[in-house]
Amino acid sequence: MRGVRVLFFITVVGFLCLICNWASAEDTVVAEHKAQVRADKEAIKEQIQEIKEDAQAARAEEKQIREQMRQALIAGDKEKAAQLREQLKATHAENVKEMRMDKKELRENKKDLRQDMKKPFNPPGPRGGPGRGPKK
Repeated sequence: MRGVRVLFFITVVGFLCLICNWASAEDTVVAEHKAQVRADKEAIKEQIQEIKEDAQAARAEEKQIREQMRQALIAGDKEKAAQLREQLKATHAENVKEMRMDKKELRENKKDLRQDMKKPFNPPGPRGGPGRGPKK
């Protein structure tokens, strides 16, 4: 009778250890997924800040060219003002093109993040099989 109790006790302890390891592995996978989503969100915030800084620099550059053009017109140098106007047009076109590309890339990154967040999260089961889905 004592041997049966010991065997039962060992079986129960082993089963509890197995359940704890399975839950721990699943929690680790869930934590890694959440950490990846947080990292993606932070990267998007940094990208937004970079876009804002680039736009501010572009506005400052265009403002400087406009000021030079105004000074040339005041001085009566119409030829230089015309050159500066062409330079302003080219600079503005380039800045707009870069801004559109940056915004397109940002939209794609946001779309990827939303898709990652919408995906049903299915961590692996205790024996490497399919998991049970996201925790709610």
